[in-house]
Amino acid sequence: MEWLNPAGAWAFLGVLPVIALYILKTRAKRVPVPSLLLWRKTQERAQQSRPFEKLQNRLLLWLQLLMVALLALALMRPATMGGSRAEAVLIFDLSASMQTVNERGVSRLEEAKRQALNLLDGMHEQDAVSVFTAGGALRQQVTRSTDHALVRRAIEALEAENGGASLSGAIALARAMQRDLPELAIYVYTDDASVQVENVNLLGVGQAMPNRSILDASLQPESGTAFARVTAWGEDGEAELECLADGALCDVRTVRLASGESQGVRFAVPEGTQRVEVRFTQKDALAVDDARYAAGQARREKNALLVTEGNVFLERALALKEGLYVVKASPEDALAAAGYDLYIYDGTLPEALPEMGAVLAVNPPSDVLAFQPGEEKNAGVSLRAAARGEAAELCHNLLLNDVAIKTYRPLMGGTPVLLNGSDALLSISNEAGRRSAALAFDLHESNLPLQADFPVLIQNLLAYLLPDTATAVENAACGERLAFALDARCVSAFVQAPSGKELPLEGSALENTDEIGVYTLVEALENGEKRETAFALHAPASEYDTCQAAPQASDEAKRDTAGGYREWTVWLLAALFAVMLLEWEVSRRGTGI
Repeated sequence: MEWLNPAGAWAFLGVLPVIALYILKTRAKRVPVPSLLLWRKTQERAQQSRPFEKLQNRLLLWLQLLMVALLALALMRPATMGGSRAEAVLIFDLSASMQTVNERGVSRLEEAKRQALNLLDGMHEQDAVSVFTAGGALRQQVTRSTDHALVRRAIEALEAENGGASLSGAIALARAMQRDLPELAIYVYTDDASVQVENVNLLGVGQAMPNRSILDASLQPESGTAFARVTAWGEDGEAELECLADGALCDVRTVRLASGESQGVRFAVPEGTQRVEVRFTQKDALAVDDARYAAGQARREKNALLVTEGNVFLERALALKEGLYVVKASPEDALAAAGYDLYIYDGTLPEALPEMGAVLAVNPPSDVLAFQPGEEKNAGVSLRAAARGEAAELCHNLLLNDVAIKTYRPLMGGTPVLLNGSDALLSISNEAGRRSAALAFDLHESNLPLQADFPVLIQNLLAYLLPDTATAVENAACGERLAFALDARCVSAFVQAPSGKELPLEGSALENTDEIGVYTLVEALENGEKRETAFALHAPASEYDTCQAAPQASDEAKRDTAGGYREWTVWLLAALFAVMLLEWEVSRRGTGI
């Protein structure tokens, strides 16, 4: 037996005034009388009619003492032992799959909250409780608080997000707390069956439910078509899908779905459609995967200024880039050039670089942006590619065999891409959001332009220097941090959410990505032009299989966590009420106290 509120024992002092009332009760006066003969007969008759008067008075006393005892015990909140500890951390999975509802319409998160509140109700008033949530980010909703009303409000306010969840960070933080607090108990409420951690109470919520999902969608406005790929989890059957073009219903399709298999569906859309929404007409266990959005991307041409005395190899390689318009100029003609997406300087540099736009410097004669050429070297060259990150991607599909270079000036600064020993011969930089690259040798004094690697390398460099914004976020999902490849001439930018709210960027990144739907990146360029790029975000596909659910807790674990304790206060109050009725009846029929 445990006492959740030991301070209630002070109520036992109530027995003192009850006993005092009996001790201080008014006594009868002594009066001399000539004879007691008649009084004795009267007393006998009275005793025969009320034989239990003495007992009644004593019964009232005991009933009143019992009432005081029952009230004191109720205030002490007696409970039988459960699984609660002196301190606990409650970790909630807020991933999209926690929105899955059962046959009664109860979501997995609602079930988790119910279990947690039962546990909270059975804890001591002085027990400290922490509440962590794992969604798009780890959040400490409550930290080591003994204010259980505050903890209750925090739990009741939890809402599942539309992204994934990494429970490992929240569990690691709780385990770190446990090293300093050995009595700390950790409870994790999740539907993720892959979570396996020792010394942690994993409480699986929800049950396996059949579900249908739209895995992806795309729009081809040129051909007047939209495509979607759908699948079913755990159940075969037919599904009806409708397609909305710019908000208006344009097509309906019925498909037969087999569990675990995906199927493509094609819709006809009107010419000029900018956005489509494909959705199921009937609801299922998980709502976040019942609709999919796609936005058409306007084809944009970008322009580049090539400043050179003449370089046919470079001109031909640049001409291979689709959607790039190249303007060639001599160093003298390019002094005041501005307004280009990319500036390419071949063996020359202006006195002052344009303030905006990407830069590619080939054999720069002096420092340029983040790069500083060193002393000239003419040793043998054995090119090798960088092994990691963006630099490694730039070397994709390059062989780099038999490359000969007469002389070079090793580069300092930036991120090396091509190396000769420890010397950087090609480096890139994205300093302050302005992309640039530098090549450390003259192309005319190398056989690299004659190699098959050269046009591939130039295309890779152009993809880096002139990134496509929509492509950069093509496979992103809700809850993720999005890093945009902003236009080189962008002076300000923001993102408009599906709800219409304007979301500011932190640098070139967007943090708030929990809404499902079509977002719009709005860039203001230095020439006053406004450039808009639409893209869609959805819940991660890893959340769609609702047939996968964490195993339910064992009966023993349920006893330890469901309610923590079994409290008997209500039963004591019921007994107190019954004794009060009995005391009232005895007092009414007797002489009172």
